[in-house]
Amino acid sequence: MPDMVRRLAEADGHKMILDTQTVGGWSLSNHWHDSGTPKYKIRDGTNGEPWDVIVLNEQSTQPAYNHTEICDKHEGMYHAAKNFTDYIRKYNPKAKIQWYMTWGWKNGFQKKCKANKKGENYPAMCTYESMQARVNETYM
Repeated sequence: MPDMVRRLAEADGHKMILDTQTVGGWSLSNHWHDSGTPKYKIRDGTNGEPWDVIVLNEQSTQPAYNHTEICDKHEGMYHAAKNFTDYIRKYNPKAKIQWYMTWGWKNGFQKKCKANKKGENYPAMCTYESMQARVNETYM
């Protein structure tokens, strides 16, 4: 996706420098607690130049969890989003923060739909429609 956006920008005569920090399955909280790369990239920009835009998105299933988990003060999406927002505003005060919304899974996330050994279940994850509705609610 980032390279596609870069090519579109260049086709319209714009120069776009981009960098990514993607680790499969990682949540924003995982990236926040990582001791290095994401924060260095935000702080240092590219070639010493600050970023114009920083795009964030959460791991695909995280936004479909219930409010208790989304709002968890240590591991939740909202806590990590606030940490990144504060960090971006500190080191790149002129950067626009853009959110890339994830989407529900084609058949929901059946492993989380039904009660597990801990008695946890997340009905919003049972179908694409319910999962997407929950993701929309979380991001919006």
